[in-house]
Amino acid sequence: MNITKVGQSASAGYKTQKNTKTYPKGVLRKTARKIEGVKDPSSSPPFKNGIRILTEFGDREHRRKVKATLRHLTSRQIRDKLKKAKMGVSENTPDELAHTILKSGVEAGMIPL
Repeated sequence: MNITKVGQSASAGYKTQKNTKTYPKGVLRKTARKIEGVKDPSSSPPFKNGIRILTEFGDREHRRKVKATLRHLTSRQIRDKLKKAKMGVSENTPDELAHTILKSGVEAGMIPL
């Protein structure tokens, strides 16, 4: 049995609502606009945010941040970080040399801060 309202044809039905949980279905709907093609796919991805270590400016910024971080470390903390990175130095090593070793290792990316 079909019920029709006044002023409505008998064939008109009701509209179904969109289920917002499954709409939109495209996974890359928003991120597809952000993806950029590159000429050489084997090269590293282009950086937009963060430090650009491969440029002169990025290298300067990285060194400045390392220097600022190491400035506040005591000699005991420096030796502990070197020991944790399996680059233990003896107790007879001067503090300046241990500081230089840690600074060089961090700048090269071998020792995490």
